Amino acid sequence: MPRPPDPDPPTDFEVTSWSSSSISLAWDCPDKFSSFLLTVFYLDGADHVTEEVLFLQKEDRFAFVLSDLEPCTRVKFGLQTVCQAGVESRYSRMRLNDGNSAHSGIEALTQTSFGPDNYTLSWEVKNTSSVSMFKVYHQEALQGTTLLTSFTVGGLLPCQQYRVKVEALCGDGVFMSAMAVAAHTGNNSY
Repeated sequence: MPRPPDPDPPTDFEVTSWSSSSISLAWDCPDKFSSFLLTVFYLDGADHVTEEVLFLQKEDRFAFVLSDLEPCTRVKFGLQTVCQAGVESRYSRMRLNDGNSAHSGIEALTQTSFGPDNYTLSWEVKNTSSVSMFKVYHQEALQGTTLLTSFTVGGLLPCQQYRVKVEALCGDGVFMSAMAVAAHTGNNSY
């Protein structure tokens, strides 16, 4: 029996829509394939895979909807084309897609200003509607929570360097992501 050819990987694998309870994906069809193997990677807040679920898609469907997601669920996807000849199957390289995992991730955490007894941080999140609050930590102690993407920590000593962390939470405190930076206060100009 001849060996099945190596399938080409799928192309243009992208999220076409998403909500808090579903994600729709679509892709283009390569030439050599029999079906598609879609892997859903369920993630925790540190981007570690907690579960993998496999779906075999027939050759006439180039779209997939993952529905009935629990609130605050984070997922990434992997897609491979499958070429089958008899009992032997061959798989293409896996194409990855960030799914909804990037939407709640904190990006560009920076110190935007400082004074002799304070500093201000700001950060970005692709979609703040997926975040219920941010927690701000100064030297590993919680300083406060906010719904905004900036926060000022005060009551500090001048000319000091500090370690700062911001966490994004979803729903009733489900950890989604975190980012840390160094921040500093300025000198006393008296």
